[in-house]
Amino acid sequence: MPSPTDPPNQLPPDSPEDERWRRAAQERLLDLERMRNTPPPEPPANVFLVPPFGIPEDDDDAPLDLAVRPDGQAHGGTHATLAQVAIDRAAAQTVNDNDPLTLPETCATAAISNSSYAPVSTAEAPAETPDAPSAAAAPPSASAQRAMAIPVVDDTPLHEPTVASSEAPAGADAALDIPEWLRHAPLPLDEVPLVVLEDLVPEATRPDPLPLKPQAVAGRLPLPEPGTPFDDLPDDERIVMAPGTGTHVVTPIDSFADELRQNPDDHPAVLRYLDAAERGQATAQYNLGTAFRTGDGAPRDYVKAVHWYRRAAEQGLPLAMNNLGTCYMKGTGVPRDFAEAVTWFTRAAEQGLALAQNNLGTCFRNGEGVAQDLARAVVWFTRAAEQGLPIAQNNLGVCYRKGMGVPLDLGLAVHWYRKAAEQGYATAQNNLGTCFRNGDGVAQDHGEAMVWYRKAAAHGLDLAQNNLGNCHRHGHGLPRDPVQAVAWYRRAAEQGLAKAQHNLADCLATGEGGERDAKQAVTWYRKAALQELPDAQLQLGACLLRGQGVARDAVQAVLWLRKAAEAGLVEAFNALGDCHAQGHGVSRDHVAAAAWYRRAAEGGQAQAQFSLGDCAEKGLGMPRNQEEAIFWYRKAADQGLALAQNNLGVCYATGDGVARDYPQAVVWYRKAADQGFAHAMCNLGDHLTYAWGVPRDLHQACHWYAKAAELGHPVAQVAYGDCFAKGWGVEVDLDQSVAWWTKAAEQGQQRAIEALKRFEKK
Repeated sequence: MPSPTDPPNQLPPDSPEDERWRRAAQERLLDLERMRNTPPPEPPANVFLVPPFGIPEDDDDAPLDLAVRPDGQAHGGTHATLAQVAIDRAAAQTVNDNDPLTLPETCATAAISNSSYAPVSTAEAPAETPDAPSAAAAPPSASAQRAMAIPVVDDTPLHEPTVASSEAPAGADAALDIPEWLRHAPLPLDEVPLVVLEDLVPEATRPDPLPLKPQAVAGRLPLPEPGTPFDDLPDDERIVMAPGTGTHVVTPIDSFADELRQNPDDHPAVLRYLDAAERGQATAQYNLGTAFRTGDGAPRDYVKAVHWYRRAAEQGLPLAMNNLGTCYMKGTGVPRDFAEAVTWFTRAAEQGLALAQNNLGTCFRNGEGVAQDLARAVVWFTRAAEQGLPIAQNNLGVCYRKGMGVPLDLGLAVHWYRKAAEQGYATAQNNLGTCFRNGDGVAQDHGEAMVWYRKAAAHGLDLAQNNLGNCHRHGHGLPRDPVQAVAWYRRAAEQGLAKAQHNLADCLATGEGGERDAKQAVTWYRKAALQELPDAQLQLGACLLRGQGVARDAVQAVLWLRKAAEAGLVEAFNALGDCHAQGHGVSRDHVAAAAWYRRAAEGGQAQAQFSLGDCAEKGLGMPRNQEEAIFWYRKAADQGLALAQNNLGVCYATGDGVARDYPQAVVWYRKAADQGFAHAMCNLGDHLTYAWGVPRDLHQACHWYAKAAELGHPVAQVAYGDCFAKGWGVEVDLDQSVAWWTKAAEQGQQRAIEALKRFEKK
């Protein structure tokens, strides 16, 4: 058999009939060229060209291998449409130096039809023209039926290999219809060994192959010499005739995936892989490694997978290099070795494999196997992104958004996110939605954010589902709808997203979007807490401390609060300060309490600032220091904490640690009273009654006493009773006085008890 570089055999010149068919084929190829420049329609919903590869993760943890997406877009390496392959191959092959080889439509179409992507079907023959009679009028001669071998996807076994239909009409004049979406299916132009599926055609009816021009090749593998008997061909070079169609079916190694699924307890196809792999066929070695790694058609065996990936990689197959690097990166079938992973990623990346370029960029970004170098990470992400790899485009967008290895540029971040998002990459769609939500690199547009979140959520991306929940919960881009928010949170939570589990728990704890369910809230808080989400650990600790939705367990509460505190959550610092101050789950220790309060206060936590001020004022766990107390009260008051505002008012009213200033006291009392803080309402009533820092106004004083009294404040209840007894701001009404004094007395208020005694004596 001639080598790929041997000169083509000289065959007899074509007949005039062949010339007419050649012209018809040229017209068809021109149609295909025009079709190539037309945007392809979407494939049918039930068509999946998805090999069993890894699944993309979020933008900060890119996967080390990537699947062809369900929409049929393949990524990594050089790709072209089937139609373009036919055009390029026809243009590139010659019978002699001056005679370009073209194919009649039937043969060119058959080559595309039988590329293991879709079943063969029938359609009308090309229309008759003066120079090209119809197929029915003049069937092509044998020489005009030369089949062009189209390469197939070689990165992993296909799920549904083609078997030529026995129902196809007989005769070489039957034109084969190609689904419109299939004409644009992307294929790599790599060398692909060919084998035969012998039971494709019953042995008794199997014809000898038609003579083929030896320069019709798949990759660089020559097809058989014309007239070579079928049974004399090596396994890796056999072709078969589709019964009744007069066309050749080129059957790749990958076709055995279907046979494996039909016979899960028997693995003859693995033996076929093995035969070809042991003869040194790199693609067979790669496919065999993939079968063992995925368990698709073979018992899952990571060690064997690594063995075959290594043999293919050592022959220079970039996909095998990439997957071998992945195995080292993840410790799959070999001890984890980041440096070895980088070695194989580098070899594949330098050959232009986009997947490996992205993986190498990930290693440089994370400092895994190499010293962290964000600038080099950007270089590799850029190379892969420019080849159209969406995960690399997304990663490059992240680099520009965060200023990692490049100057921060939100506009470029949006540019790369959009490129990946428009290819259907869900993580990029979510990231682009977030840019629109926040106005990062684009004008803020909640409606557009919702569009991209919905696209990503439709792919099942939990991050996007959680973001949709947030939009519905807070009314961003659409009317507020807590019920829909809970539904989206639940979908993401059930996928294991800790943020969504926490959000769902919050809604269940408060009854937002449905009935309140404290027990279920604790369940989801625990799930998120076990994933090390500090906010969930804090809430779980709080539930255990209060016995809300779960049996009270202060000791366990402190353990979860410590976990949250170890993550730096200032609210956890404050909660631990409360536990030490009150002796909940730990021994009472004011020194430890003050230390925790200080950490939280310095982190800006308002409640802790108040508590630290209280410790300083009372000398709890630290020397008494009224000036420091006022300092922390003011910090908390400026954040709007009513407790601190009231205490700061008291300091100004009494002149403790600060010059006495009644007007300032009234200012802070009023701020706290407006927030509904009963003690400040009562204090404000006193100042209005006795004209301390404000003109006397008994009507307003009575108003504030009434509001505080209705909230159950005992001192305000006594004062409100006094108003009714004295007619301050209201008509005298002794019955009302007695009623309010009684309420205060029931709370142990001594002034109320004495007022009731005086009233009884009268």
